[in-house]
Amino acid sequence: MTHICSWRFVSGLVMVVKKTAPEVEAVALHDVKQKSLTDSLSVDGDSRSTEPAQVLRNSLSSSDPVEQIQLISKAGFLLEQLRKDESPMSPLLQACLSTLAFFFTTLPAKNPLKRAVASALGSGPSWLQEQTLGCLSESLSSCLSSTSMDHCSHLTDSITSCLDGFRLGEVVA
Repeated sequence: MTHICSWRFVSGLVMVVKKTAPEVEAVALHDVKQKSLTDSLSVDGDSRSTEPAQVLRNSLSSSDPVEQIQLISKAGFLLEQLRKDESPMSPLLQACLSTLAFFFTTLPAKNPLKRAVASALGSGPSWLQEQTLGCLSESLSSCLSSTSMDHCSHLTDSITSCLDGFRLGEVVA
C-alpha cells in the first residue's frame, strides 16, 4: 500500500497528513469464467462492435492493472463512438456490456479499475443505456443470489459503488 504524505498548516502548526493510496488490483478470474467471457467476446459482429470486444479480450488476458485500466478506458471510448445505424445491438455488443458489468460488480470498491469500468459503462451512447442498465441489473442480481456470508460486504460495496457518482448505477440500485 502506498502512503502519500502532505503538509498542512493549521493555526501555526505543521501537520503531516498520511493518506493511503488505493491499490490497483488487476481483474483476476477463474479459468472457467475467463474462458466464458473470452468466448462471448469472440462471436461474430460488425466491425465497429468487434473493436471494443477485442480490447476487452485483451484486458482479460492482461495481468497488469494499469494496462487493464488503459484497455477498459479505450473500450469505453470505442463504445462511446458507436452509432445505432452503424452498429445495431448484437450478441457481441451485449457481451461487451455484460463483461463490463461483471467487472464492475466483481472489483473491490476502492479499486481505480472499478472507476474506469464505471466510466466506460457510463460513456456509452444513449441508445445503449437500456441494455447497459439490463446488464448491470443482471450482474447485481447474480451477486444477490450468492449465499456466502463473505460475499455480503462485497455486495454492499457493489451497491454503494453504484450510488457513488455513477449515474447509470444509481438507476439500477
